[in-house]
This record gives sequence, structure tokens and C-alpha cells, in this order.
Amino acid sequence: GEFVYLAHGGDLVISSHGNVRICQNKERYELKTSLPVLFDCRGRDELTVKQAEMLDMPLSKAGIPEFTFEPGSFAPNINLTAPGKITEGEIEIERRLPYEGNITVKPGNRVEPDTNVGVNKYAPPKLHILNLNRDYAAPLTEDEIKSGILIEEGDEIKPGQLLFKLRAKDIMSEAHRYISQIRARVTHIKSQGVILAREIQDYDGKPHVVNVAKLCSVNPRRIKAILRYSKGDYIIYNTIIAPIFMFYSDRLIADENMTGTLKDIDTKNGTITVQYDLFSTTAKAFINGVVTKVINKHSATINSYGSSLYGTVGFGNEAWGELVMVEKSAGLTEAHRGMIAVSYQPISEEYLQKAEQHGLAGIIAPAISNSDWVAFHGEEMGVALTGDEDIPFTVILTEGFGQIEMNETYRSFFEQASGRIASVAGRTQIRAGVTRPRIIVSN
Repeated sequence: GEFVYLAHGGDLVISSHGNVRICQNKERYELKTSLPVLFDCRGRDELTVKQAEMLDMPLSKAGIPEFTFEPGSFAPNINLTAPGKITEGEIEIERRLPYEGNITVKPGNRVEPDTNVGVNKYAPPKLHILNLNRDYAAPLTEDEIKSGILIEEGDEIKPGQLLFKLRAKDIMSEAHRYISQIRARVTHIKSQGVILAREIQDYDGKPHVVNVAKLCSVNPRRIKAILRYSKGDYIIYNTIIAPIFMFYSDRLIADENMTGTLKDIDTKNGTITVQYDLFSTTAKAFINGVVTKVINKHSATINSYGSSLYGTVGFGNEAWGELVMVEKSAGLTEAHRGMIAVSYQPISEEYLQKAEQHGLAGIIAPAISNSDWVAFHGEEMGVALTGDEDIPFTVILTEGFGQIEMNETYRSFFEQASGRIASVAGRTQIRAGVTRPRIIVSN
């Protein structure tokens, strides 16, 4: 019914007596160690023996330092960007496209938050890797590549174009030619014989009708039988669509206008409709200001003057609208559509539901309980990154989760800023560099 603690272990021999067995039913066990050893023989449940007052004593109260936990003090501090601090003065932001596109503004242009500053008209361009060593017995040397290459970086290449030509050195060696199968623009030519080329995207996005029956000399009702693609398939430029029976060796090849999704097969007229689907995305200015710098196809820099402040955590992407003070969910009405509501008190699930019902652009509040947030959003917040939540507005919490009122500095600022236009970005990152949700109020 007792326990024995040996803080420094020892050279021990443990022998069993009676019905006791240890370590895989052994009667004798030797242990030599300098590590702490605890023998706890207080028993369990119906097997307990004597000293009943010890049986329910946790080891944390046994007086053994190694089993005693002193919690000490704990002071959370998660406001890494010091919410409560407001910076006023010149504000500069860069608006970047995800990948190469068209910048639609010029330096000196005045912009508002919803002004388009750039557009990606297409999906990300395909990157092609062409290996000149393909189908060649021996690896090409750098000198051979330099002497045989027929293109330069920046050139546009087309299907059927000769890109590389190496003459045979003697009767024992072989000539080597490399012909392009793609239409693209060369971005890099590496010394190892690798060419990197990016897809040229100049598709118009319009539906193009191709008379397959006429081009292939077949009955319109038979075009499905000869087509190598089905409705919904993606057709790539310079690929074979169907054979041309009038000339046995010829094929119907997809040209630029045949690149895209096969939308329709008309067996009455013998035609197919091909259309390249555009996935247009735009970059907005986000704030009121003036464009000061443009990097062609990539970004625009905007300068403004106003106030900038940060929250602790945010949800949703970007939004902008007039600031309006609304403390209770009952105060939200259709008149607040497109606005950004500010509450000095913690908000609830009902507040979020009312904001969605009346089409608010954003909410700034001190806090919300985690259970209310999960009830509205349907899942816990992301561990390391927020901003991509499927919610109809942006939410920024200035203090965090729980029942916390807004700090006095922010409260005073928002009281004075009521009626002004604010831009809010909910994206939050807490790993690999901290990014806090931001609020900008332009003057």
C-alpha cells in the first residue's frame, strides 16, 4: 500500500514473492540505472490493501518535486501588430496581378476603391519544357547547342518550325533536328539543351463554328463517328480533329480558332462549336488615391493619405464602403447595404446573419465567441491562414475571440470616422511571417 521513489535510481535487484509477477512473469529482475525510479504499490480498486488514506493521493501531492507542478503565471499577448495603434499619413500600396496580364491604369490616374487597375483575361499560361536531347543518342555539348540553336529568347515559335539543327560530323555520326509542336514564346534557353516556352494567349473567347462535314467530305450525321473529341473536351492547337477522307493522308488540324472547349456537335448541319473559356479576374485599386508607378503586365502602385490600423484576426478577402456605427443586430437594416458596420461590443451569430441578409460589405467588431463564429461559418477558423472563407462580407476583429469590448483608441477613432469610406482586408497569416487584417480610411 505504499510507494517508494528513488530520485537517482540505483543498482537494483527486484524479486517477486507470492502471487506477484513482474516483467513478463519473471521472478527476478535486475535494473541498473541513474534515472529516477518509482515503485507504486498502493494497489487499484478491489486489489487495494492497507493505508486507505494514501490510495486516492495523486503523486502531485506526494511531496516528490519531479511530480509536483507549479503553474505559475500566464499572460497571453496575441496582438502582434499592436491593435490600438493608428498610423496617419501617406499610404502606399501595390496592387499585383497573380500572373502576367494587362495593367489598365497609368501614372497620374486618380482611382477609387472599385477602379480596375489590372486584369488577367485568361487562366495561367501553360509552360512548355522542350528538351533538345530528346531522341538523340548522345547528350549535346554546350558548343553544339550554341552552334545549332535557331531561335533566341523572346522569339515566338510555331508548330512545324525548326528550332535546332546539328549536321552530322562524319559518316559515323548522325544529324539532329528538333521541330516545334507548339505555339509559344521562348522565355529561357538553358546551356543543357532545355528550352522553356510560355503559351501565347491571344484567344478571343468567342464561339467558333467549324463545318467538319464539308472539310472532311462526310455526311453531317457521321461527324460524331470521325471526330477524335467529344462534347466538353478541350481541343489543343495543332492537334488532329478528324481525318479528311477525300485525301486519305490529310487530317483536319486545329488552328488558333479551334483552341478551346468543344461546346456543341451539330449532326444536322455537320458543324462543331469551339470556344476558349475566359477566366477573367481583375485587380481593384482598393483605396482612393493616385497611381504613382506601373510595372507593365504586373502591378500598379497607389499613393493615398489617411489612417491605417490593424485588427487581431480577420475573415474574408477585401471590401470597402461607408463606415456606419451599429451596436445591435436589430439595428441592421436594408439601408446599410454595401456599408461597413462598426460595433464597439462583441457580435453574435445573429449579427452576422443580419449582415448577410442586408448585404453589408464588411463588419468591424472587437470580438465574437468561437461557437458563434463556427455556427455561422460552419467550420473552425484556419490554423495558419484566413481570408479565403466563403462568406459574403469581410469581418475584422480588433481584439480576438471571446467577450471583449473594443479598445478605447479604436472606439474613439471610429466615432470620428463615421460616414467616411473605409477599405478592409481580412486576410490573416500567423505563420511564416505575420500578416494582420488591415483597415484603411482615406482622407
